[in-house]
Parts: sequence; structure tokens; C-alpha cells
Amino acid sequence: MAGWRMERVNQLILEEVAAVIQNDLRDPAIGFVTVLTVDTAPDLKNCTVYISQMGNEEERKASVEALNKAAAFVRRAIMPRLELRIVPALVFKLDETVERAARISALLKPGARVEGDLD
Repeated sequence: MAGWRMERVNQLILEEVAAVIQNDLRDPAIGFVTVLTVDTAPDLKNCTVYISQMGNEEERKASVEALNKAAAFVRRAIMPRLELRIVPALVFKLDETVERAARISALLKPGARVEGDLD
């Protein structure tokens, strides 16, 4: 499959999944999540949706669990919106890039002390 087509498919899935999460899911365990990126397999069978959520570790894990339980609902909700013959199965994963970037930034500040620093 051409690279530009996969980019378009990924972007379309990202937009539709984000809309369903924001508008249709009512599970309080999900909280406020942001869909960061989507990685769809070339055969369109599987799709990994990377999300971010501010909060503690327990809240983030609960959100990922709740989203994975609702993955079939989200898939059915996006089916009529996508113009694809095959709609991939969704798997939600937590993207910790933002947290890692914040930690690195804190470590690079002069005189900053961060938990786990070596003396």
C-alpha cells in the first residue's frame, strides 16, 4: 500500500476515534484523553491508537483499560464514517512521550533536582 494512503487512513482513523471518545463514550474511568497518533498495519487488520492523559499512573492505566474494553464499540461507531472495506481492530496504548519529555526538561534545568538523580 502506498505511503500517502496509509497516512490518510491513519489521519482519518485518528479523527474519527477522537470524535467518538469525546462525544459518545460516557465511562467516567476514561477521563480526559487526547488521541496523539495512530499506527495502522498495512493489511488494515489492526490499529494501535496512542493516547495521552494527564494525571497519576493509576488514572492513566484505568483509562487505557476502559478504552480497550470499549474498543469494539468505538470500532462499530467509526465503521459507517470511514470509507474503508476493512475497518481495523483497535488497541489503545498509553504514549508516555510527553511525560518523558517533561522529565528530561526538568533534568536539563541548571540546579534542578529530580527524583532518582544520582549524586
